[in-house]
Amino acid sequence: MGAENRWLRPGTGRRFRGPSTSLRGLAGRLAGAFAVPICSLAVCAACHDDGGLVTGARSSFRASLDAVDFGRVYVGAEERRTVTLSAPGDLPVTYTASFSGQALGFKAGPASNRVAANGRLEFTITFAPKLDATLAPSLRLETDATDAPTAIEIKLSGTGVNPPDCEDGNGCTVDRFDLAERRCIHEAQPDRACDDLNPCTESDTCIEGLCQGTPRSCDDGNGCTDDVCDPSTGCLHLSTRSCDDDNPCTIDTCDREGQCEHNDAELGTICDSIVPCTIAGICVFGNCRTVDIPEGTPCDDGDPCTQEERCIDHQCIQPGYTPPAVGEVKFITEVGPLASTASENPIIDRDGTVFIGLSRGITAVDQCGLRGWTTEVDLEPRWSGAVALPGVLSVPVGQRVIDVDTTSGAVLGSLDLGTLFGTPTETTTTATTTIEVLDLAVRASGALIASVVRRTHDGDQVGGHSTLDGLLAEIDRSHRRASIFLALGPRFATRVAIDQDESILAVLREAEPNDMDTSGDDSGAMELAIRLGIEGLANNSWATSATAALRSDLAIGDRGRVFWSSGLKRIEKDGEMLSFLVPTSTAAAGLIGAPILGAEKLFVVGPTSPGLEAFESGRDAVPLSLQTFDFSGRLLWSFELPQVSRRIVPALDDAGTVFFIDETPRLYALKEHDGLLLFQTDLPEPLTPSGAVSMGLTPGGIAVIVVDERVVGVRAVSGLAHSAWPRHRRDNLSTGHR
Repeated sequence: MGAENRWLRPGTGRRFRGPSTSLRGLAGRLAGAFAVPICSLAVCAACHDDGGLVTGARSSFRASLDAVDFGRVYVGAEERRTVTLSAPGDLPVTYTASFSGQALGFKAGPASNRVAANGRLEFTITFAPKLDATLAPSLRLETDATDAPTAIEIKLSGTGVNPPDCEDGNGCTVDRFDLAERRCIHEAQPDRACDDLNPCTESDTCIEGLCQGTPRSCDDGNGCTDDVCDPSTGCLHLSTRSCDDDNPCTIDTCDREGQCEHNDAELGTICDSIVPCTIAGICVFGNCRTVDIPEGTPCDDGDPCTQEERCIDHQCIQPGYTPPAVGEVKFITEVGPLASTASENPIIDRDGTVFIGLSRGITAVDQCGLRGWTTEVDLEPRWSGAVALPGVLSVPVGQRVIDVDTTSGAVLGSLDLGTLFGTPTETTTTATTTIEVLDLAVRASGALIASVVRRTHDGDQVGGHSTLDGLLAEIDRSHRRASIFLALGPRFATRVAIDQDESILAVLREAEPNDMDTSGDDSGAMELAIRLGIEGLANNSWATSATAALRSDLAIGDRGRVFWSSGLKRIEKDGEMLSFLVPTSTAAAGLIGAPILGAEKLFVVGPTSPGLEAFESGRDAVPLSLQTFDFSGRLLWSFELPQVSRRIVPALDDAGTVFFIDETPRLYALKEHDGLLLFQTDLPEPLTPSGAVSMGLTPGGIAVIVVDERVVGVRAVSGLAHSAWPRHRRDNLSTGHR
C-alpha cells in the first residue's frame, strides 16, 4: 500500500526513530557480501536518489505553515487545509505524523512518507467536528533530517458549531439545513392537512407550501341575527333587530322568525337603585316599584364569616357579631402541637383556607378561623418542604411524599423515595441508616423535584463515623413514579425551586459528615447556590462559591434573577453575582430571613449595620431591621425592630403593604414605597416559635401567623400579591407562599 493512502487519525500516530546504527552496519556487510552498490539499499541515509554515495551530505525539513485555524465549521461538515512539506538539502527526509491534545474530528495525511532531496510534498489536514466545541490540538512531524529541527509542530484550532434550526413555523414545509450549500432548505409538502389558524376557514390543506382553507359558513338560521365571521374570534351572530322595550322588568327576546317577545322578569328582580336595608327598586308583575326594605330582612354584608345577617336599623349585620377593623385580631384558633417547621410555611389556598403541619398530622383552618379536617400521619411531616397544587397538598413525611386532598383531607397517595438509593451497602451491626425528604418544588406540569438525603452512622451515639448521600429526584406528574435527577454525593439540598425557564435552583449544604444535621442549624455548615439550566443552552447553569451560613433561602425575580439570602446576594441568569450585605459572622447570617420580592424592590429582615462589632458580639446582640433594597443593591429604607432573635419572613399584599412581626409580639404594616407605618397590632401572647416565622396572607386580606399551637388571623388591608411569596410557585398552581 502506498504511503499516500495512509491517513493519521487521533490516537494512531507512531514515533519515527530512523535507521539504527546496527542496521547501517548490517547494510554495509550485506553490500560487501553480495557486491551490490551500498546506496541501493533503502536503509542508507547518506545517498543520492540515483544511488551514489554522498560524503558529508546534509538534510533538513520544513513546513509552509506552523498554525492552521479552521474557524467555525458546522457539525457534520468537513473543511480541508493543505500544508507544503519540503526537504531542502542533499538527502531525502522521512517523516511520521502524530496528534497531541483533544483532536476528535481532525485527521491528516499522508501519515508517514518520504520527501525527496530538495523536493516538496502536499500534506492535507481535515476537520470534521463531531460536537459543538472548540478544539486546539497539535500535529507533530518527526523526521530523520540531519539538521535541526528534526521535529516540527503545527498548532491546529477549530470550532464545531451545530447547524441552525431551520424551522420556519410553516407546517406545509419540511425544513432542513444543507451542509453543502450552508443554507436552510424549505421543501413544500402538498396535500397535507394543516391549520391556517383562521377560524373562518375549514378543510385546511397545504397547497404550494402554503396552508389554505375554504370559507366557513356562520349561518345560525336565526332571522334576528346578522351572521359574520371574525378572523380573530370566529363566527359572530349580531342582533339585527332590537327588542328592548326600555322596561327593566321584562325579558326581551327575538324568536327565530324575527318576532319580539317580552316576558315578565322574576318577582323581586332588582330594577332600580338600592340602598342596603333601606329602599330598593324591584320588579312586580313586569313593573318596577320602589319599596321599603322591612326590618329583619335577610341580607349579605359581604363577610364570609357571618351567617345570619339581617337588616337592623337600616344596617346589614349579624346580631352579636362585630367584624374586626383593619389591624384587629380576627381569630385565634388552637390546633395543637405543631410540626417543628410549621411556622415557616403557612400554605394558603385561594379560598383563604390555611393548611398547617402538626407533630403527627395535617389540619386545615378556614378564613374565619374554623377548624376543618385533620389527617393523621405516622411521622412528623417536614412542613417546610410541603407544596400545594390545585386541590392537592404534597408533603414530605420521613422518606415518603404523601398527597392529601385539600377538600377532605383524604390521603390520595404515598411514594417512597428511599428506594432510589438502592440496596444498602453492608455495614456493621451497630450502623443505623435514616432517609429523609427535605424539600419539594413544583414544575409547571405538576411534576415535583425532591431533595432526599441518606445518613448512615456507624458506631454508638457518642463516637463512630457518619456518611451522607444526597440526591435530587424527579417525581412524574401522576406522583406515582420517581427517578434520580442528580446525585449530589456528600451534599444535600436544603432548598429547591423551579424558575420561569423550568430550570432547577437549589441551595446545597456541604460539611464534614459528622457535623451535618439536615435540620439546618449547624454552625460548621457551608452552603452554595446552584442553577441547573436547560441542557444545550450556553451560560445558563452556574454555581456560587461555598459560604458559611446557618440557613438560607431563595427568591426568584424576572429575567432569570435569583436572590439568595446567604449574605443577601443577587445572581444573574448567567451566574454573575452582586452582594447587597455580607455578614461577618455565621450567627448574623443565620438571622437573615428569606427575601421577598415586590415591584423592583426586595424586602428582608436582617442585620441593621453590616460589618459592625455587633456581628462578632453574639447572636442576641445583633440589631435587626426590615430592610428594603432596589435590585441594584441600594438601600431604600429600613425599619428597626425592637425585639427579634430569629428568622422572620415578611409578606407583601397587592396594595403595596408589607407585613411582619417581632417577638413582643407585635404585627406591623408598612407602605412598600416609603416605609410609612400604617398600623401596629399587639398580639395576645408572646411568640415562642422553635424556628423561622413566615407571614401569610389570604386573598381576602387576612394576615396569618402560625405559632405556639395556634393559628392567628389579623384583619389586613388587602389580599395577597402572588409574586411576593419568599419561595417561587406558579400562580396557577398555588397561592401558598412556597
